[in-house]
Amino acid sequence: MVQIIFKILNPEVLKAFREIMDVSQYKALFSLASSELGKNSLLLKSQLLNLEWKKVQFMLHKMKGSMGSLGCDLLFQKMMMLENQLNGFQITVPDKDQIDILIETLDLTLKALKAETY
Repeated sequence: MVQIIFKILNPEVLKAFREIMDVSQYKALFSLASSELGKNSLLLKSQLLNLEWKKVQFMLHKMKGSMGSLGCDLLFQKMMMLENQLNGFQITVPDKDQIDILIETLDLTLKALKAETY
């Protein structure tokens, strides 16, 4: 069995951003990203707690693309799994463990993005 390990932030993606941006641009990008993730994660958490699955699916899709582009590999992977689960012919709603893992991953990713602004 092959085990894939996802990092919170992909160091190769961060390196690529550092190579094409000056320090102030890099910090501004990740400051904006952490601000947007903070806002969106509050909304997503509320939707999860209220069992609003169509809204959750929409938010996952919306957030997944930008987080993936920024190298937020672990969050991207968790969002992709839940989005696929909610997008199937027969929807399978996430269980408490899946929701807890997603919320924890959102929080860890937000901390990691904020760390890139210092």
